[in-house]
Amino acid sequence: MVHIRFHFEKNDMGLILGINAKIQIQGMFKANIIRISPIPIVKLTPIIENEFFINGHQNDSMQELKQQYVTKD
Repeated sequence: MVHIRFHFEKNDMGLILGINAKIQIQGMFKANIIRISPIPIVKLTPIIENEFFINGHQNDSMQELKQQYVTKD
């Protein structure tokens, strides 16, 4: 298996190539597509304790996210 990742301006896409013993491509599979943003810092809006919202419209049309902050003891 060969894993290939393409980095675009707003997306990060992964592919997996299936290679046989004769070094021939037997299949190509899309691993995943991840939306990315060139913004290094975003504003977190508190929702409840330890849970935050990232507004996509304020962050260069980035996908809106809800994040939970968890600490391990």
